[in-house]
Amino acid sequence: MQPFVNYNLSDGWYLVSSPLITSDWNKALANAGRFRSVAGLAKSSRSVGQPMNAQLQAFAYVEKPTGGPQWAIRFQVQFLVPR
Repeated sequence: MQPFVNYNLSDGWYLVSSPLITSDWNKALANAGRFRSVAGLAKSSRSVGQPMNAQLQAFAYVEKPTGGPQWAIRFQVQFLVPR
């Protein structure tokens, strides 16, 4: 499950939150689920006439299996192709 929320700012900037919830139903309950919360900053713009979207997000694992990571980061660039 991956709900998301965006809050638009000015000049194409926006705040993004997209917590991610995963589970392995074949494992014991203590090691099955992962829940990570996220906060990030993103911008939609045109670079050399090409519409694009860039995001930088930081994840904190609220619930994790034994030995799992405590945090992660993600940088994502999307090139948009309008009709």
